[in-house]
Amino acid sequence: MPGCRKDEFLRVVRNLFEYANGSGINGEGEVREDARKICFCSSLDIPSLNLAYLKARPDKDDLLSIELFFRERGNPYTIWIPENGFSSSPELVDLGLNHTMSLPAMVADLREMKANPRPPAGYRLKSVNDESDMIAFANAAFNGFELPDDIYEKFSSFIWHMDPSQHPCNDLIIAMKGDEPVASGLMFRGGEDIGIYWISVVPDQRYRGLGAWLAQELMWHGKDEGYRHAVLQSSPAAANLYRRLGFREVGNFQVYSH
Repeated sequence: MPGCRKDEFLRVVRNLFEYANGSGINGEGEVREDARKICFCSSLDIPSLNLAYLKARPDKDDLLSIELFFRERGNPYTIWIPENGFSSSPELVDLGLNHTMSLPAMVADLREMKANPRPPAGYRLKSVNDESDMIAFANAAFNGFELPDDIYEKFSSFIWHMDPSQHPCNDLIIAMKGDEPVASGLMFRGGEDIGIYWISVVPDQRYRGLGAWLAQELMWHGKDEGYRHAVLQSSPAAANLYRRLGFREVGNFQVYSH
């Protein structure tokens, strides 16, 4: 990733771990960092919410220390490696890693936003301000990500740690259809950029523009507050949606299981 593209990729990485440390999501978890890696454990049995980010070419000692960190906490995990030359090394396979997906890292220039987003017909926007709103946000995210029923209580507790009344760096919003929360989104205020997280839509309300609308609303909030850039990590399936909103792909996280 030459020059500017590498710097923009680092924006995404920096915001991700500012978010892990400052948004409240580590309320029941733990973040550990050293010169070679950062480990984040959420306490939930969801591999994508327990991750190790490698800063350098991994060796067997790195993988052993990561394995011990998550084994002690009893959670499955993934290993995220930046696409910067060593991520496709055959040595990773030799170390027992299995490649599972590639996640686009994306950046948008908020100064290029021209129009305030409008809600799709039949929906309204709700900001999270109190306990009932937090419950609605947790329900929308839980159903939107189609998580297993048996982790609902732990997931709700995990989400509760992001309460904006306790962590004003967070803005949480919900799309409502009548009294039902049907989509979620979160803006995290980092040191230099905003991060867009937790964009989800419940299955029976998809393909109606709700995810794009919430992402644009959060981007507009950031622009109003004077931020110049928004960052996110997209799923492969959602990358084209974010491109239409002005995001550019600046690199990839290669995700491995072990």
